[in-house]
Amino acid sequence: MIRLILLLLGTQPLRTYWWAFIVLAACSLATGIVFAAHLFDTAIIVVIDIIGIAFVIEGMARLLALAAIGFPNATIPVLKSLGFFALGFITIDVPWDDNIVATITIGGALLIDGLFRLGSAVMIRSERWRRAAVIAVIELIMAGLIWTPWPIPNRHTVPFCLGIILIAASWSLCRLGLQLRRLPSGASVTDLPLFAGPNWHGRSTLPPALAHTSRWDNDNPLTVHIWTPIGSAVDPQPRPVIDRYIAAVDQNGVIMTGHASLSLPPGTYVSLCPANDIDRSSAEFGRLLRAGTENDVPGRFKASLEEESTAWRKPDREINFRHYNAAALQAFLSRYRQVEVYNLTRRNCSSTVVLSLDAAIEGALGEGHPWQTLLALLTDPAMWLLALWRARAEAMTWTPGLVLDYAQTLQHVLERRNNRWLARLWIAKRRFEERRRAQVAEGVATQSQLPTMVSLIATAMIFGLTYGLSAPLLALSLSREGFGEGFIGANAAMHAAGVLAIAPLLPSLAWRAGPKLPIAAALLAAAAVLALFPVMPSIWLWFPLRIALGAASETLFVMSETWLSQLSDERTRTRTMAIYTTALSLGFALGPVILTTVGTDGIAPFLVGGGIALLALLSIAMPWVRAPVFERPAHRNMLRYLWLVPIALGATLINAAVETAGMSFLPLYAMRVGWDEQPATLLLSVLLLGAILMQLPIGWLGDRMDRRRLVIGLGCLSTVGALVWPLVIDTPLLAYPLLFLWGGVFVGIYTVMMALVGSRFQGGDLVSVYTITSVAWGAGAFVGPGTAGAAMDLARHGLPYFAVFACAAFTLLAILRRNSA
Repeated sequence: MIRLILLLLGTQPLRTYWWAFIVLAACSLATGIVFAAHLFDTAIIVVIDIIGIAFVIEGMARLLALAAIGFPNATIPVLKSLGFFALGFITIDVPWDDNIVATITIGGALLIDGLFRLGSAVMIRSERWRRAAVIAVIELIMAGLIWTPWPIPNRHTVPFCLGIILIAASWSLCRLGLQLRRLPSGASVTDLPLFAGPNWHGRSTLPPALAHTSRWDNDNPLTVHIWTPIGSAVDPQPRPVIDRYIAAVDQNGVIMTGHASLSLPPGTYVSLCPANDIDRSSAEFGRLLRAGTENDVPGRFKASLEEESTAWRKPDREINFRHYNAAALQAFLSRYRQVEVYNLTRRNCSSTVVLSLDAAIEGALGEGHPWQTLLALLTDPAMWLLALWRARAEAMTWTPGLVLDYAQTLQHVLERRNNRWLARLWIAKRRFEERRRAQVAEGVATQSQLPTMVSLIATAMIFGLTYGLSAPLLALSLSREGFGEGFIGANAAMHAAGVLAIAPLLPSLAWRAGPKLPIAAALLAAAAVLALFPVMPSIWLWFPLRIALGAASETLFVMSETWLSQLSDERTRTRTMAIYTTALSLGFALGPVILTTVGTDGIAPFLVGGGIALLALLSIAMPWVRAPVFERPAHRNMLRYLWLVPIALGATLINAAVETAGMSFLPLYAMRVGWDEQPATLLLSVLLLGAILMQLPIGWLGDRMDRRRLVIGLGCLSTVGALVWPLVIDTPLLAYPLLFLWGGVFVGIYTVMMALVGSRFQGGDLVSVYTITSVAWGAGAFVGPGTAGAAMDLARHGLPYFAVFACAAFTLLAILRRNSA
């Protein structure tokens, strides 16, 4: 990224402020020595925590940049951005593990990067491949040293690595400052040793009038033309990522790498091709990747875009620039065209276009106040993406797909540089919404929704796991601090407060932003809130944090359930909702299991919960997870939906009431009638297991018969089953299978009703319905335990009688309101 910033600033401001690099070098050297020698322990810990926070912020900036620019094929950048989240949380000092996690992570990162560098260097063998191979070997050696406790203790791994990096950076900064001081006026910054290599342009020294043009904005556009590999092949075989960035293989096995060119009216056209066709069969392709002179072939520059398009085909994509220096471009081309050599890896059409583009935009942002420009570039997320594309190309080679991404990002940096990137994010989001709505209106076919559905179900399970972990964790933590049941209950009630606070906003939010952005924001907020709980200076701050956690949970559940229902078709809707319910229940059940493994003391369980939420974010943030466009709700007042879906509200209310009552009192009820504590607890586990495993068979039934009749049948079975509880509770061999079947049948009511609602409502209306039902869930969870407790005080079998009453009331409602949902 440093070289890109130097290129955009140009020679003039860098020569003026050469001394700043010397000052930075001195600071970097001093800080590096402190870190490497591990002096001033407390200061180092604070600095490392700040660096960890910076990594988290960088990860957020990268994701926002991807959202603002809207690349359709951004899987690798998304993974890298989420990796910065993980690295940031790991880098933050955690004394409970003696930095073991950070040690393993940094060692693994160095190992992977070293293997990638070494493989690329050996395969490509570019001009400085031996130097790259040496750096890769050093990385591998450092990875081995980091993974062993000698000579660097695990506790000192992160500071030591940062210290070595800073010391190395100080030497480079000092050299750069001295070289800038000696750089003549009109020279290119690429003449510096820092830019040595084939991936940067070189030109002769220009007169000041040409090197620093007074008019950067031009009437004629400088255009980059791209023929993508997949667009050049005939009936290509789909290979995600590979066919965009490397090559596509057509039906005859011929490899197409695509093409790139550049044009500037009236007469400049840059398109380097081999003079004769190169054998690009699969057998020879590996040999052609070598960048050595043995693969140099005669090349030629095409005369014009018209000639090339007529002989082959028109380009797939075009990117226009109006902020450039035409004289600098011509000076570079006059030197570059003197050698008509083509090399598939080192000197190809794509690298030629990028070098020409670099020559044209060198110094484009050097006018005005350089320090302000530097700050703007460092805080512009598009610059981080630009550095990512450049790093990928330098590690391997330039390809048309990389040129396309690089040119698009550079266009954002140059021609929209005066707009704040948050404003650009909002504009890009609005354009995306308009485009998606137009596609829906035109009935444009979409890609397979299976990856999205899998991601949503995985997200439900992971976040269910987080919720199942956090609820008992917070209660136990408060109890350990000496707070009573009243205080703990008041804190838990804040979760419901967050649900009620966010619920009225969800239908409008879904219509305006779609489901993906709110889900991602909710998961990110949940991860941040869980990480903040143990570091709060006052326990009273847990109350607003619990409200935020409740709002995030409500957003996630409503949006994900609506999204999944929107994706489902009538043939498989109930099965899909059954899988979703099963995944969610499985996550709830696994939460306490993980808590018993990790423990409830210290910061560790909170970080585990936050990390799990980030895993869910990783699942939902993938580019292939495509969000639908929701229509505006038909009724702005959500209370209107109370009259439209009374059966669904009743199903949710009794499900929450009976489920929470059973979780609280079923073991106690079994012990009251003569069971021991361990088998009584196992009885609850059997009931939950039935609720998880039986949803798929019930979903299968729901897709093959009338769902309304199935709901009534499940209600009748639940009522009868609860009536039988007192008769079999004294016989474990009968009680276990009965509770297993009853749990599955009872929870199946909710599953089938959610599918029934999804078949009747769509878009914003469905969000409103699910929001109302989630509020009903909260109400049921609030009144269920108290009512069941009162019933148990009145009768020995009060718990099953309470379940009988609830199930019978729902069944009667479903029979009487046959025409309602």
